[in-house]
Amino acid sequence: MNIGLVYPTNRQGVDSLKREVISGLESFQVSVVDQIDDISIADVDFVITIGGDGTVLKAVSYMTGKQVPIMAINLGHLGYLTEVEPANVLSSIKNLINGEFNLERRMILRTAVRRNQGMELQGLTALNDVVIEKIEPGKTIRFKLFINEAYFESYSADGIVICTPTGSTAYNLSIQGPIVAPDLDAVVITPIAPHLVFDRSLVLDSSVRLKLEIDGDRQASLVVDGSVKSVLQTGDLIEVNTKKEHVELVKFNTGEYFIEKLKSKF
Repeated sequence: MNIGLVYPTNRQGVDSLKREVISGLESFQVSVVDQIDDISIADVDFVITIGGDGTVLKAVSYMTGKQVPIMAINLGHLGYLTEVEPANVLSSIKNLINGEFNLERRMILRTAVRRNQGMELQGLTALNDVVIEKIEPGKTIRFKLFINEAYFESYSADGIVICTPTGSTAYNLSIQGPIVAPDLDAVVITPIAPHLVFDRSLVLDSSVRLKLEIDGDRQASLVVDGSVKSVLQTGDLIEVNTKKEHVELVKFNTGEYFIEKLKSKF
């Protein structure tokens, strides 16, 4: 068995916890791949992240070809996506090696940018959200939203959040968007400070195909799971669809339902 590690290099406490994880894995004759990336992830059977939710999102960003289950160790503040606390690392590793765990499937999004009739960016994966937001302070951006190729609405706003149920408790939550249970397959669309009467969120079936067209002369940022991927220009088309694959999170405490975790973390 091969297990890959993902962790931040500049966070206090990471080095000692990493050594504990590696020692625990090697005691079971498991091969460890230190700091995997989008290439080496194809060579591992599981990923262990050490950090917070951002570290989990980083691991997910590598999974454009092969889907690998993630066991997430919490070394962050919120740790909403994480499962294992530092005190339980060795027992969790033992359960993982012995197959004493469950896998929780989480929906993910695929994003691409088309510019001047050609492909600018493709293969972007989001577990939480795809965000288009303004760059200039005090200025709004303009964009059109198409749902299943049909024109829906033109927005003048600070931006828009398109998220999975997992991401409904991230940026979407802070702008009064709805909270959606993570085991549902749905897409949530929430405008950011829109200047129009229709300012509500939309919750749509996961089979929906979304397209946004940048309108007006102001640039915007494309942010995927908290990472800026592109500066968008007038006429750019941003496509957002669900991926057929799901991210799989390793779970040991199967008795903790979504609502209980939501209450304990927020």
